[in-house]
Amino acid sequence: MRKTRSVVKTDKPLSDSITTSKDLGDAIRYKRTSLGLSIKKTSSLCGISDKTLQAIEKGNESKFSTILNLTNMLGLKFKISGL
Repeated sequence: MRKTRSVVKTDKPLSDSITTSKDLGDAIRYKRTSLGLSIKKTSSLCGISDKTLQAIEKGNESKFSTILNLTNMLGLKFKISGL
């Protein structure tokens, strides 16, 4: 029988303000782990590869449509201010 590993919740980012792709990756990782979702489960739900999700969480750039799909699935919202 294969033992399932539990998802370890990461620390909440220090700020709600996202100014870099690393900040965004940290927020996505925090939300995913808070929901108890593994990388494999999350990437499957979003229709992206595990490697793509890992790259986004590390702060590597990705297509904006991929990031929007991922954040929407996790329940994160984008807000544009300063207009």
